[in-house]
Amino acid sequence: MCCSALGQIVYGALMLLCLVLTAVSIFTPGWTKFKDEANDDWNNKQVPQNFGILPLFCSIPDQPSETDDCSTWFKNLPTYYKVVIGAMGIALILEICALVWNLVTFCACCCKKNILHPLYGLAGAIFVFLAIGIVTFYVKNKHLISDLDNINNFNDLKDKTSETSYSFYIACAALICSLLSIVAGIVSACFADIHC
Repeated sequence: MCCSALGQIVYGALMLLCLVLTAVSIFTPGWTKFKDEANDDWNNKQVPQNFGILPLFCSIPDQPSETDDCSTWFKNLPTYYKVVIGAMGIALILEICALVWNLVTFCACCCKKNILHPLYGLAGAIFVFLAIGIVTFYVKNKHLISDLDNINNFNDLKDKTSETSYSFYIACAALICSLLSIVAGIVSACFADIHC
């Protein structure tokens, strides 16, 4: 087996892992966690304790389901949330494109020297979009409670702090996989250039 094909297998495995991690981070409700500074008791259940960047799985504990609090909640989220959602969504689409391109080039029997270079370009773009989403969220999440002052149907959040939670860290793992994919793509393209 030639070295460029082995590099493509490694690239494909890393990109598949990156895709799974990105999708899990987007669709799970653990980006932000509210913590009660006064005590860790969540007695006043007007705001979800954990929520993600999408309004999926957003439920108010012990509240009737006829309330549309999640819709109101996400309509009033700050603009940077839209940036995070957009960046993560674009990264997810690019990951799918990278996997398709890797499969197409893996099956190609000629011109590998020229067609492997987009692999590391796609991985680089994925890295950039994931980094934009993660850094924006990390920097701005600290101020989420003060940014939510315009939501008037939720109880007072003064005794709460917002922290990053597990979905954020899953996105960080996807960022690391995309960085490793850049290296695998470069190595694979270099081996293809020297016909190895």
